[in-house]
Amino acid sequence: MEINKIAIKTKCDFNGCKGLADVSIFDSVDTAKKINLCNSCLKQIYECVAKTVIPKGIDAPFKKQKKLR
Repeated sequence: MEINKIAIKTKCDFNGCKGLADVSIFDSVDTAKKINLCNSCLKQIYECVAKTVIPKGIDAPFKKQKKLR
């Protein structure tokens, strides 16, 4: 997947949005499969993804490590 800025005026593909698209997200293999989004819709999608994807925490360095037997 790639994200590129759009140089031409295009409508945002997000349902209900009337803004002009700023970026295009497309598959590097098949460029026909693409979605054009404005910055506000892209930010909303990013916030929703950030809430669902939680990174795994790292172990504390001062915590007693388990020994191999």
